[in-house]
Amino acid sequence: MKTQDRLELEHPMYHIRRPLADTHAIERVGTAITGGIEQNSHGLRLVGNTQRGKTQACVHLDGTLGWRPYPMAFCHIRMGLHDRATENYLYTKLLACAHLKTSQLSDPNTNLSRVVTHLVSLAEEASAEVIVMPIDEAQRLRGKDYEHLHTLDNEIEAAGKRLFVVLITQIDYLGNEPESILSEVSRHAAARFLQHETTFISVYMARELKRYLKQYDKVLMWPVGSGITYTQYFAPIAFAEGWRFHHQAEEIWNLATELLADQGLDQEAWAWPMKTLEAFVIYMLTRVAGEKKGEFRRFTRDDILKGLAYCGFVHFEKTCPSTLDPRLYVKPLGPDGGEDEEELE
Repeated sequence: MKTQDRLELEHPMYHIRRPLADTHAIERVGTAITGGIEQNSHGLRLVGNTQRGKTQACVHLDGTLGWRPYPMAFCHIRMGLHDRATENYLYTKLLACAHLKTSQLSDPNTNLSRVVTHLVSLAEEASAEVIVMPIDEAQRLRGKDYEHLHTLDNEIEAAGKRLFVVLITQIDYLGNEPESILSEVSRHAAARFLQHETTFISVYMARELKRYLKQYDKVLMWPVGSGITYTQYFAPIAFAEGWRFHHQAEEIWNLATELLADQGLDQEAWAWPMKTLEAFVIYMLTRVAGEKKGEFRRFTRDDILKGLAYCGFVHFEKTCPSTLDPRLYVKPLGPDGGEDEEELE
């Protein structure tokens, strides 16, 4: 294999797990976490529709430091389906997600002790007092699970650390939020973990899309330390001539919303899910700009439509429509939205 071919295959955009560009939605989650901690809460409900980017947001925050007012350790867990909310189920799940050995013969107290030891060691390694624990598929938690979380929280506090749980919840899991499960949570557990909530709205309006695409133009670089951005790497001639991916954000947004209108879907109460947006960006950079090489100057209307078809845009919106109206939760970016106009140029 030629050196250049090997280098291209090593580019992060060809990897299964690609670097996530920052979004306003991710920043809102970071603000909600720090706000909850400062208000002496021990939990935050992060609610939203499926495949919008909630888990990715927490993973991104785990890997970045600029948003943190003080050191934090992270430990991610994923809840499975279960009928009986036993102590051992929760603690063995925590151990499994930490890639630690488990045994059906171990009693709950032993497993709890091992979980506490592991979490405290993570905090010590990060020189942190706070341990942030995102729990994916948190809508699967039963009422008793919150009691066991409460016990774990007490043990962490006794060890001199602070646990903060992020309950990543799919509100369309059963058509809408399973309130019947939340009603099973005791008052003291609810007061500890369920007092704070933030609604996750992904990329909303053309200006947020512009901000997102600008990350590929100015922030994400490859090779590391080279000063070559992702956009520049895949479209060097167009980039040298002044073209930038985010310059076409409004055109892309308008075509996407046209497709929604053609399908009878509401384009006003819509935010672009990360599942299809990330796939769209990958296609546009690697398959369009990257494969056209020196011939590429900008994306055509046909290029954009092919990219939207590639990422399954219409099919996803028809099968997984949002049940949340972004206008109720997010203020659009712009002169009145807290975003410096010059930063988006």
